[in-house]
Amino acid sequence: MDDQTILHHLEELAGHLGVELRYEAAAGRAGLCVLRGKKVAIIDDSLRVAERVDALASIFADQPTEDIYLPPAVRERLLRSAEREKTGDHLPGPEQEG
Repeated sequence: MDDQTILHHLEELAGHLGVELRYEAAAGRAGLCVLRGKKVAIIDDSLRVAERVDALASIFADQPTEDIYLPPAVRERLLRSAEREKTGDHLPGPEQEG
C-alpha cells in the first residue's frame, strides 16, 4: 500500500478517534493536544506525505484502535510506530536537538 493511501486511512482514523486534524505551519513538528476540550492533531503543512504518515502513525500508535477496522498495512504501520516509541528508536524531533 502506498503512503498516500495509508495517509488517507490515518486521516479517517482521526475521525473515528474524535481527533481533529489541522495542517498548518508548525516548524516541522507534529503532535496531539487538547484544545478547548477537543483532541487536536497539528501537523506541519510543509511535511511530505511519507513524513505525515510517520507523524500520524506516531500520534495514533497508543490510541485505542482495536475495535476500528484498519487495513493490515495501516495497522502494521501503527504497530511499528508503537514499537519505535517503546524502544526509543525513532527519529529525533526538534525538541531533542542540540
